Amino acid sequence: MQPEKILQSDVLDIVFEHKNKAYGAYELRKHYVQRLSKALLLTALLVVLIALLQSWKTPKRIGSVKPLVSDSVTLVELDLPQEEKPKERPVVVRQRQQVASIKYNNYLIVPDKSVHDTLPDITQLENSVISNITKTGVEAGFEEIVPPASEGKNGSGVVAAPATQETLVPLEVAEEMPEFPGGREAFLKFMGRNLRQPDDIDEGQKIVVIARFVVDQYGNISNIGLEQKGREDLDRQVITVIGKMPKWKPGRQNGRPVAVYFKVPVTFLSGD
Repeated sequence: MQPEKILQSDVLDIVFEHKNKAYGAYELRKHYVQRLSKALLLTALLVVLIALLQSWKTPKRIGSVKPLVSDSVTLVELDLPQEEKPKERPVVVRQRQQVASIKYNNYLIVPDKSVHDTLPDITQLENSVISNITKTGVEAGFEEIVPPASEGKNGSGVVAAPATQETLVPLEVAEEMPEFPGGREAFLKFMGRNLRQPDDIDEGQKIVVIARFVVDQYGNISNIGLEQKGREDLDRQVITVIGKMPKWKPGRQNGRPVAVYFKVPVTFLSGD
């Protein structure tokens, strides 16, 4: 297209320069706006026509609608029967009668000459309840439950059993043996960090010291001893290091923590 005609030409003419305009694409783009306007106008007319047809089909209502409920309400007083109040029943307080009881305590086995009280016969217990004192009263039934009478300085009527201290004997082997906190690797690191290898051991020589101690139910170390001694200075060193150990995880037997014996072999080698 010549330069002087570019300003006077349409965009489509520039785009379709040297192209086949009769193919159809040029014609569709050329008259696109006109066809779109016609389509919108026809759609608007169709919508208006449908709206008019719908309004003509709706029947017109003549007259007014009267409400089914009247505006006025008349209140009528009704005489309701009065409810009878329930009669109050007098409260009867029955005094509990004293029930017969027989003293029937547990006794310790003592020599015959030390016996002062004897157990009552079974026939005496048929109509009395078992108690810690003997007193007269009405015959007791099967449903009677009488608390122990006040006796002694504290007035509780119950004699406390003497406290016994449980003595735990250390086991040689337990279901779960004691364990150093952190496991075997932490134990080896602790011993290697605190034990000093001697410099006066001959080449190829080794000295073994076997220590034995108790790990109680709380993880404490006690009763440190030597099952196999090596050398006096090395023996003292092993005992000192074991005494510095922290609390262990205690052994367990039947699910309960117990005191267990534990052995530790310590080997000293030459420094070369």
